Amino acid sequence: GLVKIATKQQLSYLSPGSSNYRKRLDNNSNGRFKEQPMSRLIEELETGLKRTIPEKYDIQKVPTSSPVGYFYFFTEDGYLMWITCITCDVTLISTLLFDGYTPTVNIVSKGMKGKVTKALLRKEMLVHPIYKEWKSRGYKKEAYVRSIVKENESDTKH
Repeated sequence: GLVKIATKQQLSYLSPGSSNYRKRLDNNSNGRFKEQPMSRLIEELETGLKRTIPEKYDIQKVPTSSPVGYFYFFTEDGYLMWITCITCDVTLISTLLFDGYTPTVNIVSKGMKGKVTKALLRKEMLVHPIYKEWKSRGYKKEAYVRSIVKENESDTKH
């Protein structure tokens, strides 16, 4: 299955039938994965955590040459979360997406370890030196970025 972790605005570029739809950016254009809505993922997380959580999304509102959003794939073996990261380049912990242009960072569950290129467990990612360097970078236009994050923190509830 697949959850496109994207705001309603971002989903308009990833959803067949939308006037903004861009098939080349849709990693499920062939219908291979059974999609679940973001609201279902949030509901599941909040039920498990027994609290309301702020939603986190890619800050890009409109795709340029790469998909916007994050993508959560789940199988009987576990899950994969891949994150588009244009500023990450190709490193020991990031790889290129199928388009040959877009760098992604892949985080997997134990059952998916070794099945996805350059994927790490969450705990491995958090301590990796390259990831730590990425996290230490300052924001460009920090006030603007934080305002977008705040604006989107309950997108599934609007």
